[in-house]
Amino acid sequence: MRSIARSTRNPSIIVVVLLLTQLPLADSAAAEKADLEVDTLIFPDRSVSSNLGPSSTTPQRVDAMRRPGRARGFDWERSEAGEEAVILPRSDRESTALTPHQEMASIGPDVRTTFNGVPGFSEAAPSTIQGQLTVLSIDAATVNTEQRAQSAMVVTGASAGSTETLDIDGDGTASALTDGLLIIRRLFGFSGESLVQGATGENATLTDPVQIAEKIDDLVITLDIDANGETAALTDGLIIMRHLFGFSGTALTEGALAADATRTDTDDIKLYLDENTPDDVASNNPPEVSAGEDQAVVENDLVLLVANVYDEVTPVITWSQISGTAVTLSYTSTASTGFTAPQVTAAEHLVFQVSVDDGVNSAVVDTVVITVSPSVAEIFSRWIINTSDRSTKIFESANSSLGVLEDVQLVNPETVASRDYVYVEASGIPNYDVGITQEIIDELNSRPRLGNDFVAAATSAVLGSTVEFGEDIGYRSSTANCLSTGGDGYWPPGPACPTDQNKQEYLAVEPVPTSTSCETGLGAIGLMVNGTSIYNWGDGQAYGNGVWYNLAPIAEQYDVDICGGHAPPSGDYHHHFYTSCLANLVADEGDGHSPIYGFAADGYALYGPFESAGVLAVSGWEKRDYGAASGQGGCATPGQRSCVLNDVYDLTQGVSTVTQGPDIGATVTTLSGNNLAAADGYYLEDYYYSGDQAGLSARLDEHNGHDNN
Repeated sequence: MRSIARSTRNPSIIVVVLLLTQLPLADSAAAEKADLEVDTLIFPDRSVSSNLGPSSTTPQRVDAMRRPGRARGFDWERSEAGEEAVILPRSDRESTALTPHQEMASIGPDVRTTFNGVPGFSEAAPSTIQGQLTVLSIDAATVNTEQRAQSAMVVTGASAGSTETLDIDGDGTASALTDGLLIIRRLFGFSGESLVQGATGENATLTDPVQIAEKIDDLVITLDIDANGETAALTDGLIIMRHLFGFSGTALTEGALAADATRTDTDDIKLYLDENTPDDVASNNPPEVSAGEDQAVVENDLVLLVANVYDEVTPVITWSQISGTAVTLSYTSTASTGFTAPQVTAAEHLVFQVSVDDGVNSAVVDTVVITVSPSVAEIFSRWIINTSDRSTKIFESANSSLGVLEDVQLVNPETVASRDYVYVEASGIPNYDVGITQEIIDELNSRPRLGNDFVAAATSAVLGSTVEFGEDIGYRSSTANCLSTGGDGYWPPGPACPTDQNKQEYLAVEPVPTSTSCETGLGAIGLMVNGTSIYNWGDGQAYGNGVWYNLAPIAEQYDVDICGGHAPPSGDYHHHFYTSCLANLVADEGDGHSPIYGFAADGYALYGPFESAGVLAVSGWEKRDYGAASGQGGCATPGQRSCVLNDVYDLTQGVSTVTQGPDIGATVTTLSGNNLAAADGYYLEDYYYSGDQAGLSARLDEHNGHDNN
């Protein structure tokens, strides 16, 4: 490698050779007040200030640099003229040889320098600069074209301006002794620890040498200050350093413009540099980002995520998955990305986050929820199909010994009038086998009419045994169907025993919301996946001439079997509410989103109670306060049911006076003769719909459902 010959001319460029381990951060204002004349480090045609160390016409070398081989990232070698030259460390670019010339000073360890007027420093408490700084005076005329090219990054063309800034370490400011040093070191070819050592700000958000090198390399066009098509340390880097120390006019560019520079006017260069220099953190507003609208998709669908990002600079965008079954994103560092929806057995929320970091402000994030539902094929697989197992307790007909086929016998796709349906055939008799626990025995034996309900005034169920659906556990059952087709002793007095229903139902594959409101009847409004019927909230009974309607899950709590179901005289076994027996069949243990329990008559899937692991869905229906004013849904008398809401969806519509119902907590008698307290919530008219509320993502709509589940 050729070295640079010694020049006898006055130095026109003073270069900071970067051996810093620690230097105090300083801007141009602080530098003007400091005894340490930092401007002499880069200002042309000045000798090195005496308070930097000894000044001499004889080169003063740092001791470590006299050793052969590498010392603090530099090599020494002999030039063709026999002079020693500093060889900058090799990188992916060519190295450049610089010959020490005229004044060279050094600050060694523990040199004490007083910073007058700088906050935190005073004559009484001088600062100690830890580290080494070597200043070389270089005659720019001796750096020939070939050697300039060795220290330059060639670019495709001159930049006309950029929204990128000179804030390399991301602390919100551009400083000569941090960002300036990083830039000029990189232009000299530094990398790794030697690039960043002692040259990142106290509040830097970017400190990794690889990332800093990449950031500077990406700014190569912006850093071509003199617009000659290449970015060089001894021209562009030097101008940047002077600019960050606050120089302007001819002092900014003297001796630092390339021979082929096309941007040479000092005012133009100053304007260009100012455009790329942040004033402070507040001058760059935080990015704005939206991860897009939540989506509902079906498994195996291709899902597109698009972030809308606004920022004053080009930020770093990062997509990541927060929760849900793991998927592979097509891209993670672009505004748009995508993935294939995973296969699921029940509706599942996948949450994704997009982060936008402009390198100055704190990163801004937003999330989007993608709800993945099972496909039609998966929905078909939810049905519990059985074509061979028969009940040993419920029989096909009177005096028959052939048990009824349990659960669902057939599920087929069918098209009727150009619409796709799921055709289902089922007996309506479930395969519920219940393991008897002490809790079940205690609950059975605590019934209010124990002596009337059980033949022996207590259940005959045995702890640890398994009871089949329809098996006698000691109840004094109704005679309707029980003696002819089986089930006697399994149901309490009142309900009939179930019979084979031979159900044939059509459920829409793609449900369409109705455009008109309608009331559902008292019969079946859907099917569970085991073929049993789903009935509505009411039991057909009301108080006060059809004003106050019973809620079946409360009024009939003592009229159901140990699986929470019963049958009317027609024999149609059904559930009005959640059943733990079905939950066991579909393995719903509350460790994730509940699977499908059944389907409404219009085809909408019905899921179990869990929104996610341990999190129950929350109904949007809430109990009225009867003591509140009429405009707040009350009757103005606490505990008195004397009015009904004019609009259950809008309390401000007031109330209407009606036949007074039982007071809150009053005793009422059910059809089966059980006395219950008519607590708030016993009647349908006790409720109003409050709508969605902030912070309750699991809240359901007025139909006790929501779009994405």
